[in-house]
Amino acid sequence: MSGLLCFFISAYVLGKSGGQFISWDIFGYYLYLPATFIYHDPGLHDLSPVHHVLEVYQSTPTLYQVAEVESGNHIIMYSMGMAMVYLPFFLFGHLTAFIGGYPPDGFSAPYEFWMMAGDIFYLFAGVLLFRKWCRLFFSEQITTWLILALVAGTNFLFLQVGMIGMPHIYLFAWFTLALILMHQWYLRPTKKTAFFLGITLGVLTLCRPTELLILPLMIAWKIKSFAEFKSRLNWLFSDMKIHLLVLFLGALLIGFPQLFYWKWYTGKWLFMSYTNPGEGFDFLHPHIWNFLFSFRKGWLIYTPLMILSFWGMMELYKKQRAYFFPVLFFILLNIWVLSSWSNWWYASSFGQRPVIDSYAVMMLPLGYLLMKDGTWKKIIDGFLFCFIFLNLFQTWQMENRILDTYRLTADYYFKTFLRTEIPPGAKNDLLVDREKAFREKCLSDSSMYRHKLEFIQDYEFPENRGGGFFTSDTSYSGKLSYCLAEKDAQAPFLKVAYHEITQLDHFWTKIEAEVMPLSPIDSIRPVFFATMLNFRNEGYAWEGHDHSEFPELKQGQWNKVSFWYLSPEIRSEKDIFCVSLWMTGSGRILIDKLTIRTYSRD
Repeated sequence: MSGLLCFFISAYVLGKSGGQFISWDIFGYYLYLPATFIYHDPGLHDLSPVHHVLEVYQSTPTLYQVAEVESGNHIIMYSMGMAMVYLPFFLFGHLTAFIGGYPPDGFSAPYEFWMMAGDIFYLFAGVLLFRKWCRLFFSEQITTWLILALVAGTNFLFLQVGMIGMPHIYLFAWFTLALILMHQWYLRPTKKTAFFLGITLGVLTLCRPTELLILPLMIAWKIKSFAEFKSRLNWLFSDMKIHLLVLFLGALLIGFPQLFYWKWYTGKWLFMSYTNPGEGFDFLHPHIWNFLFSFRKGWLIYTPLMILSFWGMMELYKKQRAYFFPVLFFILLNIWVLSSWSNWWYASSFGQRPVIDSYAVMMLPLGYLLMKDGTWKKIIDGFLFCFIFLNLFQTWQMENRILDTYRLTADYYFKTFLRTEIPPGAKNDLLVDREKAFREKCLSDSSMYRHKLEFIQDYEFPENRGGGFFTSDTSYSGKLSYCLAEKDAQAPFLKVAYHEITQLDHFWTKIEAEVMPLSPIDSIRPVFFATMLNFRNEGYAWEGHDHSEFPELKQGQWNKVSFWYLSPEIRSEKDIFCVSLWMTGSGRILIDKLTIRTYSRD
């Protein structure tokens, strides 16, 4: 059964050849390989080869995957774990490119093909490892049902066929391998098993640091009480301390290249490469309800089969209490941590993709539920078949773009439920199309919006601010205007809290200002910008418009400038929307009557 399922999925994946899979985030995971083996420049001192690749293959619209550091080097934002996982397939692609006469640039057709081959390899490896894991607890029949549930009944399927190269299928295989090694080590502790377990944990952590959540599960494995937990800790750190050291050395062997990379190119052994203030963990304010039940990306909405696994926790408690507490603690901790990420919707996906990594743990209770007999067995089997059918159908809808990977809402979901085509007018119920807004840079369809609020900064109330001053020499309206007179000076912000503008997921605003350049424009180099400030007063979703976009600016007279801004995916409704003028050059420029006019659907 498992082999047959994998065969059909593999055939489908191979049938999608010709697409550009090494793109967006995958481009960042993968960039270590061409940077090291082709450009011989892991620190990316010279970005011209990368920009050439982007021009040829259009892999990503912006190079957000790379951050510049003080030394002048460029650090790849992601750690190199996925690059290590991709490495064998990259080398096969490199060899094929040379033999076949393709550009050996890391991104031509052979590299794409071998990336697909890597996905297929990890599909088989993951399913076979999952089978081995399930057979530690269940019969062949129950194991077969669990494999069917995993591959056909969860978002595992869409990640395999719809998002080639993404980490989660790979991490599922490594996570399951770690569980098997953990179980074997507890049954028969050996230094060899501890070493390979350390290597596996090193790979997992280097791919996604949140995979370290497996450690509490491992420490508490087969523990039924707090007294047993205390005994376990004593045993680990006394009798098994040599094994723990061997495990640590195995993990360090995998992690040292990353530490060396950071030290060499940043001067620090540990470096926080996620510099975007719009991304990060906020453990005090997890988005648990949205993570589980939102129609945008709710895990249990789009993978309802896992509800059976929660039901199975009762059976796990009755039949294998030694596994109940560690599994329950892991599931709760995993949901809490994953839902604490500011981008809880995890970009393009079908439901919640980060939970796929640990399905081998999360489906363990389902196996015990499937062991029930009698009337309950018929009811459970009925639910299982319904959920598998729904997942297969909705995966087809995703592949055919009936369901959207970004913009789903409850209204749209029910209008397209079990439909083979999109009903007329249903797209109006989707969340705002941010890709379209990015291209058009304005509110092109105003039929669903209305002008709601207007806020004005008229500079009639002087406040202390460096880099400029209030002046009464000339103004567009009122008595005062503001003069920027120093390099990097910024005019006083116009600030409005998000919740004062709208209670919905977004708003549009038209930003206008009157400006009078007192020096040549090319010397002043003004930039008009808007941004959001989070609770740490850090700006995210910054959008700037420099003077080249306003060629009509005339020196010595008042000029109206305007641009549109779409609010980002906010982190909190208490975040602050800010607008201002920034002088990046030298000279003087006046600003007056800075205005924002907001438009929303409420």
